[in-house]
Amino acid sequence: MRLTPLLKDKLSRQEAERRKVAAKCEAAQEDFHDLRVKLAMMAAAYEVSEDGEEVERRSAELGEKPERPEVAELIEASRAEVAVAALCRRYDYPVRVERWLEMADELMEHHGFLPPTRRRALAMPAIRALIGPQSYC
Repeated sequence: MRLTPLLKDKLSRQEAERRKVAAKCEAAQEDFHDLRVKLAMMAAAYEVSEDGEEVERRSAELGEKPERPEVAELIEASRAEVAVAALCRRYDYPVRVERWLEMADELMEHHGFLPPTRRRALAMPAIRALIGPQSYC
């Protein structure tokens, strides 16, 4: 099958746009690295908590812990995956790094910290609970 020059041009522009979006996303993740790790840990705290009081207690603890020098250094010096895994082990949360980071990325995308890479309906109840009652479309 032969591609017409017009179709080739359109396809090459789409590929360039995808690379541009991926580069923006990667740069944003680097810029907001500490926020991404903190949101991932908040997602973990929400998931393992049994009720609202426990969520509040764990959230308050997590709000204080990243300020400790050893934790701040770990977050700053490590990739997000490594930092989240280490913090999960340290604070006895399940080590579901991909899940926690995905939830953090969805929150960051929803609030404009990351460029939208795809339209998400935010179907996960945990994300809706962390964001609060808003429109998700």
